[in-house]
Amino acid sequence: MRRRREWGRHVADMLAVIASLTDPADTAMSERFKRDNREVLEQMRQAKRDAWSTIEHRLGDRDRELREQQQ
Repeated sequence: MRRRREWGRHVADMLAVIASLTDPADTAMSERFKRDNREVLEQMRQAKRDAWSTIEHRLGDRDRELREQQQ
């Protein structure tokens, strides 16, 4: 399993990627991001639940932001 510092780096990297997403197909509804990062997210869900939750919530927030921009 990954050490705590490594999880922090992965979370920061994933949050940066989420912030750069511009297509709703990449966010929570279609789960493209989740599919592309399945292995790391599953390890994170099992080992570092609060980090996993942070990623899940940010994906949902970004999805809403992108959909509001399209209206």
